Amino acid sequence: MKTSWAIIRVKFTDDNSEPFADQYYNDLFTKNNTGSEWNMVKYFKDYSHGKLDLTGSKVFGWYEIDKSVEDYNALLGGARDALIGWARKAAMDDGVDLSPFFSVVVCTNLWQDIGASPTGAGVVCQGPLTARQWVLAHEMGHVYGMKHSRMEGSDADYQDRWDIMSVGNTWSASDTEFTLKGPGVNASNMRGRGWLDETRVWKMPNGSFDTTVTLRPLVRHDLEGYLTAELPGGYLAEFRVREGWDGSIPRPAVLIHRFAAGASYIQLGNFGNQDLIEGDSFGNPEPDVGDLESSLNYLFSSFSRMDVISIKPEINEAVLQIRHHQRRDLGIAIDPMALILSGRAYLIWVEMHHPHVPKVLDLKNILRMMTAEERRAALARAKSLGEFGSVARKAIEAFNKTLKP
Repeated sequence: MKTSWAIIRVKFTDDNSEPFADQYYNDLFTKNNTGSEWNMVKYFKDYSHGKLDLTGSKVFGWYEIDKSVEDYNALLGGARDALIGWARKAAMDDGVDLSPFFSVVVCTNLWQDIGASPTGAGVVCQGPLTARQWVLAHEMGHVYGMKHSRMEGSDADYQDRWDIMSVGNTWSASDTEFTLKGPGVNASNMRGRGWLDETRVWKMPNGSFDTTVTLRPLVRHDLEGYLTAELPGGYLAEFRVREGWDGSIPRPAVLIHRFAAGASYIQLGNFGNQDLIEGDSFGNPEPDVGDLESSLNYLFSSFSRMDVISIKPEINEAVLQIRHHQRRDLGIAIDPMALILSGRAYLIWVEMHHPHVPKVLDLKNILRMMTAEERRAALARAKSLGEFGSVARKAIEAFNKTLKP
């Protein structure tokens, strides 16, 4: 999808200076780039998995507007929209057709304000301190519809240091021309804008499962394999490595996010970290098979868990184990004595109070209330149990023979 931007440069009446050479703006915004490769065209191509095409972006101006910095600041809340209006008029008066462009970035020679306009009309990027990749990616992201990113359990903004929509509180990497770049956009934010390549997302099968999934780094659309994995509960897992846009993140890691009301929320792993490394996990605790209560909770509750099995940045791979089983509805009441007695004591209780062989008449009465399909399934289970019982009986008999003198 072509989303070309018009970059309109304007000068206030206070000064005739130009903070950067013409080529700097071409390097930052357009395909006519002779400097750093980490510009806006590449950023939105990478984090839309190739869906956004900004190669038609063009730089216009400098235009002199009949407004001073004081005129701008006096407008307070409406200043950005006003400046965008002034710049658009100056460009159109010069014969520029702005209709083919998705939106505008207005760059001024003075001041230091940067931000998306409240109405979504474009981005204001003022003076020598604001024409930088990392803040522009954030503000242009707003025009594309992204909100500030958060962490689970809080409605405070700017809380995800691995996501550009928390700019100012992010792991941004150094750049030789644009000072700073990145970090990337998380997978939930990408999906929220329709940018995530859904053909490269591992999707959960129906029912219960226990499987391993290998992820490639989220931004590496050029590599074969999954770039994201869906987890039960509406979460997305992604793999990030310490290079490129993410060149300053602390370590290669798996991140988990969910998306709600237009915003992404980064999650904590079971070790209390937001960036999960090998050995960390997310989701339910492992059941203690030696503890009756833990085993019963596992049996009669839903269980979902992701474990990071390995992280190998040198080959761009993270291996996850993802497990899920739905609550088992056995159609019977749970015996309260199972929660009162210890494991061995409960087995004695069962032996004393429950017959091993049910009454045929009772079963016939129940079968009359079942559909033909349910009766066939019951018969298949009965045959299976019979086979298991036969094997167990033979094993026990053979073992008992070894005990005789």
